[in-house]
Amino acid sequence: MALQNFPVRAMTRTRQETTLGDIFELDSSDEPKYFNSRTRRQNGMKYRIPEHQRHPQWKEDQKNLLIDTIFRNYPMSGITVSQHIEDNEMYFDLEDGQTRLSVLQEFYMNEFPFTFDGYTKEFQELPSAIQRKFENYKITIEILSDLDEETHDISEAFDRLQNGSPLSDKDLYWNRKDQYPLVSKAINIINEQYWSSGHMNTANGITDKNRGQLPHVVTLIYAIINYHGMVAQEPQVTKRKTFTKSFRSQAQKLKHEISEVDNARIQKFLTYLNEIISDVYETLPRFDGEKVNIWGDLGKQTGMILREWLDNENADEAVMEANGEKWVEMINLERMSGDLMYRGLRTMWNGMTSAAKQNTSDASIGARLQRVNEFFANREETAAKNAIIYNQNVDDVEGEEEFETDSE
Repeated sequence: MALQNFPVRAMTRTRQETTLGDIFELDSSDEPKYFNSRTRRQNGMKYRIPEHQRHPQWKEDQKNLLIDTIFRNYPMSGITVSQHIEDNEMYFDLEDGQTRLSVLQEFYMNEFPFTFDGYTKEFQELPSAIQRKFENYKITIEILSDLDEETHDISEAFDRLQNGSPLSDKDLYWNRKDQYPLVSKAINIINEQYWSSGHMNTANGITDKNRGQLPHVVTLIYAIINYHGMVAQEPQVTKRKTFTKSFRSQAQKLKHEISEVDNARIQKFLTYLNEIISDVYETLPRFDGEKVNIWGDLGKQTGMILREWLDNENADEAVMEANGEKWVEMINLERMSGDLMYRGLRTMWNGMTSAAKQNTSDASIGARLQRVNEFFANREETAAKNAIIYNQNVDDVEGEEEFETDSE
């Protein structure tokens, strides 16, 4: 009996042996000829580091142990590369092992010393016979070729190679930036006039070395595009996680092209959010030292604002205007208070479950939104019932306590 959807071969795998000296060979100017750990993919080298790879973050003792491994001729895990053709020239992207090669090349180029038995020596300070031992160390390279680019199997293979050290969501998204339209949209949207980078914590851009905010931006766009479809598909709110940063739960939908209708909806929401932000700081100017890059996190006020906007997307303009005014008042109340929503005791969420207080599932954001609406509609009664602490007088604000913000 034929097996349906059984896995089929996605690539060809071959192996070859080489030496560190062959990989690290220098040209007549004593510059790297085939591999340069300082640069990324577009560098004309035979061995290249693709942009989805993380930058080496090894400690000195880890580096020293690796150098010791080489001199003792201990075995070292091999290198995995993917084969590509560019301008009729073959090159190889390092899919696994780039950190080891980068560290070894740094030592070879005298960028840090090797410490042993009380001695500290750079490569150039070692006797030539010992240098040759380093250069003649043999490694195995596994070459992945005939890749099925349509299904992006190299990304899947790369993820599986990292099972011992799982990639974070920011790396998983970055790995697909050229393949998944929604990820590409997230990276480019921060340059649009309707995106407020200073408030959305993207003032430094989204780059190879600065990916921390990428999951937040992707998830915001993902939620706008997919919320209504997910509600129709799964009416039970407790099972939905539209606003949760999770590459693996979003992956299939990230591949879809973004329609003009959805592009317009994204811009419409961000314009709405910008009006709220503008009114917040116009009504109550920024305190000295106050951080304002707190609007990109769906776990805080923006998640509730977005959820409410989506639920009322087709409502009259008057409804949207009233909701916007509510958020201006609530956020400024938060800024004047020390224990309301996102600082101190966070008393707005008193009596709620731990999950409802902080998670980004549809149910948790919905529960917090409901509490805010109850408080706004009947402040004194809701505050008394739930022991909510807040301050309505800006003159009573002590110091310039800052909002908590996510760091990369």
